[in-house]
Amino acid sequence: MIQKTYPTTVDPEGLAQKLVQTFQAQGYEVQKLNSGGDIYVQIRKAGILRTVTGLSQALTVHIQKTNEGTVVSLGQGRWADKAIVEAAGFFFFTPLMIPASWGLYEQHKLPGKILKVIDEYAASVGASHIDQKIVEVIHCPHCGVTNVAGAKFCSACGSPL
Repeated sequence: MIQKTYPTTVDPEGLAQKLVQTFQAQGYEVQKLNSGGDIYVQIRKAGILRTVTGLSQALTVHIQKTNEGTVVSLGQGRWADKAIVEAAGFFFFTPLMIPASWGLYEQHKLPGKILKVIDEYAASVGASHIDQKIVEVIHCPHCGVTNVAGAKFCSACGSPL
């Protein structure tokens, strides 16, 4: 998980709206959720054809206002569907491997696209990140949401990790 801290001049609500507008305009399915003062923006390419061909992408951006500033965490989704499709394509239907491989490539580019939008928004309000770190994560076996390693329960569904 990538985590960046920005000065408090970066408004969490404004950043969330920018992410929603930018990725909806690019054809992504986006939803914004508020929970206890934190904001979660989920971004994905949806659809049965996209899932079958390995193009179903999903990432969660967690935006949190703290005393140190505005903390933005980008959680990476599990991409098992692409590995399964690619294996099935290899053994049963070779042309299926091409879109599955393209889906893996597009999946790999999405975090960079999201981080670019976040940095551009911060720059538009005269800020840049003041800290960046990579945080170890664990995926919930029940819902698949990314959680910080060492957490006892899933932050989304509450299941034990």
